[in-house]
Amino acid sequence: MYGQAFTITTEGSHTLVYWSVDTHGFAEADRTALPDIDMAPPTTTSYVYRASQVTLSASDSVSGVAATYYQIDAGPVDVYSAPFVASTFGPHTVKFWSIDVAGNIEAPQTVALNSTDVIPPTTPGTPHLATSTATTKTVTWTSSTDNVGVVKYVLYALRGHSGRGGGYSWVAIANSTTNRVILPSAAYSNIEVAAFDAAGNASPRSAPGSF
Repeated sequence: MYGQAFTITTEGSHTLVYWSVDTHGFAEADRTALPDIDMAPPTTTSYVYRASQVTLSASDSVSGVAATYYQIDAGPVDVYSAPFVASTFGPHTVKFWSIDVAGNIEAPQTVALNSTDVIPPTTPGTPHLATSTATTKTVTWTSSTDNVGVVKYVLYALRGHSGRGGGYSWVAIANSTTNRVILPSAAYSNIEVAAFDAAGNASPRSAPGSF
């Protein structure tokens, strides 16, 4: 018989059936509540790519994860939504934790970084002919962007192989530190360009150009 507020002390899903009886002995129809009791905090794991990029994954089997938080060194606390890197290179400490829907807070964990550049440049534009002379062709494309800076572009051409086996492979035909290169005058087809940063990260190659 109900006399005062009570606490369900075991974690998990429960079925609570309750009803009332009036002074004449008439009982109402049973009512049902399905409380999920969550007394344990979430669990968060971390994965660090190349000592620089952090991916966090949180789970909670009862009420579910409400949010995951992280803090780099003594910086601001941010809500985790996607893999992240430190804004400056060098050693860093990342603190992270999660909160579930029931309000249980996980004890903070830490992971060490030695942050380097792992973000590649964006894809360059399609190479196209800018000017030509009897002996040269000047080719240009829309520049890539990078979180640190693009240091070079490499142009690739699809070349066939003679002899036994034959086949085709991509061959680097020119390098440039800008979005412009001068090539010997010839017919060029299926030329692609990729951007590189100082850490060696390569962008996806551009769409092929012919000129």
